[in-house]
Amino acid sequence: MVEERTGYPDGKERYCRRLGHPVPFRYCRLTADGTPCSSIRECWVGDPELRELAAELAESLPGNSAPPKSVQLYELIRRAREARSGTAE
Repeated sequence: MVEERTGYPDGKERYCRRLGHPVPFRYCRLTADGTPCSSIRECWVGDPELRELAAELAESLPGNSAPPKSVQLYELIRRAREARSGTAE
């Protein structure tokens, strides 16, 4: 379900390790203080549709620099698989 007003797929759900239950993307994108959740990049890295959007939102967080090691590792594996299959960007 895509929220027409924002264009974000806010209805898409993912399990939240912090809360212990599924939450919609909107919850991760816009927390109570008006900023994205600090874990948004790690939680949505496995979703091809939202990976880049989550990374962009994470970059807007204050004091955020390099992606966590888990995200870097995921990207390296993805690129290696694409190169092996001949679909590299």
